Amino acid sequence: MLKESQCKVLLADDSAEDLFFLTRAIETAAPSLCIVGQVRDGDEVIDYLTGSGVYANREQYPLPDLLIIDWRMNRKGGRETLEWLKSHPVPNLKVAVLADSSGMQHQSHARELGADFFFSKTMGSAALNDVARTLQQTFLRQD
Repeated sequence: MLKESQCKVLLADDSAEDLFFLTRAIETAAPSLCIVGQVRDGDEVIDYLTGSGVYANREQYPLPDLLIIDWRMNRKGGRETLEWLKSHPVPNLKVAVLADSSGMQHQSHARELGADFFFSKTMGSAALNDVARTLQQTFLRQD
C-alpha cells in the first residue's frame, strides 16, 4: 500500500539483473521510495507516463515522482527518453540517470536534457544503497 509521504518511483532498465539490484537497494536503504512500476525501455516509459495502453489505469499505474532510467537500453534509451521529456514535461517529475562506465561521458548531455541526477551503474551494493539513500533524502527535503 502506498503511503502519502512516499516518493513514487518508476524504474526503466532493460537488464533484469540491474532491476533486481536497484529494487533491492531501494527496499533496503530507502523505505520512503516506493516502486510503482518497472519498464524495459524508453517507449514503455512514455507509455507509462502518458497512460497509454496497459498503463491507462492510474490507480494501478500512478504517475511517478521519480524516474530512474538506464542511459543505454534497447529500442529507446535514456537520451531519447530525456529528449521526449524535454518537449513533453511531466509536472514535478525528477529524473535520475544510471550509466555504465561507457556512458559516464554523457553526464553533461544528460543534465542538459533535464536529468536531475546522474550515477554510475558500475558499483557494488553498498554504493547502490548510497544512491538510493541520496535520492530518498532529496525527496524528504522537499516535504
